[in-house]
Amino acid sequence: MNTCHSIYHAVKEKGAHWKSDTPSAITKDVEKLILDLEPYTQDDSEASHLAFLLKDLLEVLSIDFSSAADQQSASMLLIDEITQASHLCEAA
Repeated sequence: MNTCHSIYHAVKEKGAHWKSDTPSAITKDVEKLILDLEPYTQDDSEASHLAFLLKDLLEVLSIDFSSAADQQSASMLLIDEITQASHLCEAA
């Protein structure tokens, strides 16, 4: 099983919890996933895309939004996209 597949299983397990977790708990999980995913080869477009999305999620979680609902909405969109991208890793 390659790293991308490992990330798929971690996202599958944690993704459902992320929808109700605090931003700091999600941040810890995402940082670990990024460390697990990198380094990846330049030929691994799925891993590259997934790492990009995970880093975007970290950035969204670090932004001081005017409302918690805005931050949660932005986070949920990225979490859904990360879940979809991780499915591509599994299919590859």
